[in-house]
Amino acid sequence: MKRHYNAEEVAEALGMSVRTIYRHIKKGKLGATKPGRAYMITKSDLADYLGSEQRVEDIFANGEGE
Repeated sequence: MKRHYNAEEVAEALGMSVRTIYRHIKKGKLGATKPGRAYMITKSDLADYLGSEQRVEDIFANGEGE
């Protein structure tokens, strides 16, 4: 499983628009860092947002490598 995701990956996995993900980041609902031009969302940030690390693993358990 990957350790970092971009907003597009998270939006697709959660069935949300990228715009919604950006709004949640800007409002502080979803933690993320912006080391350059794009936001990076960690597995830990997603676990906090979704309520558990297990939920993150269930959503992204489609064979992605780290």
